Amino acid sequence: GREACGRDDERPVYLSKEVGVKMVTREEIAEAVQAELEPLGFVNALWEAGSASFDRLDAFSDIDLVVDVVDGHVGETVAAVEEALTALSPIAEKYELPQPSWHGHYQAFIHLEKASKFLLIDYVVIENSSKAKFLEQEQHGTPVVYFDRANVVQSPPFDGEKHEAGMRQAFLELRARFPLFVDFAEKELLRGQPLDALTLYQGMQIRPLVMLLRMKYDPMRYSFGSRYLHRYLPAEEAGRLERLMFVGDAAELQGKIVEATEWCWELMEELG
Repeated sequence: GREACGRDDERPVYLSKEVGVKMVTREEIAEAVQAELEPLGFVNALWEAGSASFDRLDAFSDIDLVVDVVDGHVGETVAAVEEALTALSPIAEKYELPQPSWHGHYQAFIHLEKASKFLLIDYVVIENSSKAKFLEQEQHGTPVVYFDRANVVQSPPFDGEKHEAGMRQAFLELRARFPLFVDFAEKELLRGQPLDALTLYQGMQIRPLVMLLRMKYDPMRYSFGSRYLHRYLPAEEAGRLERLMFVGDAAELQGKIVEATEWCWELMEELG
């Protein structure tokens, strides 16, 4: 842990058990937020998503809280959440998504001084009229509900045809782009620009490879990137992908460009 003393820089400070400070737990955070929000009539529901919704919590898990509120009460809800949090610990760091956010909701990320540096609080406040609540069980798992007085926390009917059509379109776009840009990383190696080559390798080989593997082994989350992908891949495939992702030097990169490119073509042929 990090001690809260003798620091003049701007890096976040986290107190630890090693300096005799009682650490705030994820359970205490959830209980405090629930106790603050449940009496408020304009708050409809509070639930936890993320790792908890897949029963995969461990010592390093974030706490992902979602609040459904009556339209027009986002600001009051944010103030209430942060009042609950600051009663537990001062806030070390906070970041709010710029508005309008990509999903249309208020979202903030908070670290508390008296919590593990790994215990990031990620909370979203959703106005009730919004249909985008990330409750599709097929994609987001089963949420842990703290209270729900308006019957909000319900998985909507999953539109399988729409999902398949979206995945098919993403596949066709990937296949159309791939041959046009696949040689960019090698070109930068030949120019003697290994940093540019590595960046392009991640974008032009690894990113398509990850999406193709998602489409094959975890199609419900084909657009979710590499996060937790290892849980869905066979061990051999996961090991191969990991080996391709880590590059030691320019000479190694050359061989991995070739291998990753060939694997992409194989997957496109298989999936196509």
